[in-house]
Amino acid sequence: MPPKPNPHKIINFIDLGSGPIFERAKKIVTRPHRSKRNVLAIDLEKQAGASPAGMVYLQGDAIQKIREIRETGFRAKVINGDNFFSEHSIGNRNYLQGKPRCNAIIEHPIDPKLLEEIKQILVKNGRLYATTVKWHCLPLAEALKKSGFEVSLRPITEAEAKKSPWTTREYYSMWNRGEFTNFFGREGWTLYRLVAIKRS
Repeated sequence: MPPKPNPHKIINFIDLGSGPIFERAKKIVTRPHRSKRNVLAIDLEKQAGASPAGMVYLQGDAIQKIREIRETGFRAKVINGDNFFSEHSIGNRNYLQGKPRCNAIIEHPIDPKLLEEIKQILVKNGRLYATTVKWHCLPLAEALKKSGFEVSLRPITEAEAKKSPWTTREYYSMWNRGEFTNFFGREGWTLYRLVAIKRS
């Protein structure tokens, strides 16, 4: 039986691909709460602006940074990826554009090494969140289910999209204008919110 996580080494929320102004992470850490929250934001870009109290910003590759904090004994309750997983998964295939790029993401909805690090750092019943377009959300959900997660997903409302960080608002605006409907159709570009729970 694995040891119980050290309560002094718990990260309440990790935001992957947070962006240099870490909108989502900032909302979490500044939200009124009964107890102190530890929030971590990770992105490749250099941090813009000071971190609020209770939040740490790490610049670098998500796999490497998660591994580093995991190896020091930290565990996480919640990991959020928003639109991060699709772009991270294709890595050195960034030269691809249009439909070939989308096809590569469908074939590789999440980097297997990143998924393994996420599984290891999450506590039991820890949650992974992602907001992404339907054509990516469906294969991502299947990959997570095969890895042992309990997965649910739903389309997000316009009101939710408007309250979301900049990247999510842009995705919502893009599909709502009908861009790229020549592949996947308008419905395929609908934004979905995915929740994956680690049960073991």
